[in-house]
Parts: sequence; C-alpha cells; structure tokens
Amino acid sequence: MRTIVEQATASAAYHRVRERLIHGAGGVTYFVHSREPSFREDGIFGSAAMVTAVTALNQQVRSLAPVLNSATLPNVVAVTSSNSAAPIDMMTKAKGQVLYIFAAIARAGTTTGTFAIAGLTGDGSASVAGESRAVPIVAGKLIDDFAASAVHIYQIDLGAITCR
Repeated sequence: MRTIVEQATASAAYHRVRERLIHGAGGVTYFVHSREPSFREDGIFGSAAMVTAVTALNQQVRSLAPVLNSATLPNVVAVTSSNSAAPIDMMTKAKGQVLYIFAAIARAGTTTGTFAIAGLTGDGSASVAGESRAVPIVAGKLIDDFAASAVHIYQIDLGAITCR
C-alpha cells in the first residue's frame, strides 16, 4: 500500500471544505497532525497561515450554517462549463429572498461557468461571498470565471430582480 503525504495549503483547505459542503457534508473535521519533518500532533499550529485560513473558513461556515442547513433546491439553477475537462459542481439553497449558489471547479484546469437561473428574466447582480465583488446577472444568467481550485458562493437578492 502506498501512502501519500500532502502538505495542506490554505487554498487547498478552502477548496476541499467548500467542495465537501457542496456535495452534502453535514460538518467538517480537520486532520491537523503533521508527519514531516517529524510527527506533530498539533501540526496545524506550526503554520500561522493555516491557522488564520482555517479560522476564517470556520467563521464563514458558521455564518452560512442557516443556509447550509436548509433544503437543497434541485433544478433551480443549471450550470455549464466552457471547459468540458473542468466541470463545475454546484448546490443551490435559499434563505428568505436570497438565493445562494455554491459552485466549485471539480477538476484541474480553469473554466468559465454560465449559470441559468430558472424563473429569472431580468437583470441584476450577485454578490460573491468573501470576495468583495459582484457579478452581473443578465436575462437570468450569471457568467463567471473559475481559476484552478476556485470556489464561489453567489448571493442573489430575488426581490431585486424580475422573476416570472
């Protein structure tokens, strides 16, 4: 049996946790030990960057808990990837009048995702959680770029866009 030891990075932690949530994980557990250069049970604390990243990630997951614990809405949003070798995994939720689209590039590579939102006919914008930016919605479609390991969480105020 071959064992692969991978040094976790902040980027990898963000991607893996968010991707697991998109696929229905009900919680997050971290394996914080390190084996290189020697075994350390609390290995995550050897990296200030990882502690900062995991703390921020945990805060975001906690703040999104009411949304994450709500029902997933199938068939509300359809996504297409411009790169068939880099599909986009997605989960859709709602809380009040806000629609949440959790999206992650599923494999290595980059792509542009086009999200078609059922019932939306107007224009507006989606804020991207944790990224200090917004993406335009035109005629019920949102288009955004995905770098390698990218995960985006879109928040759309349905009260501000024309719906059927």
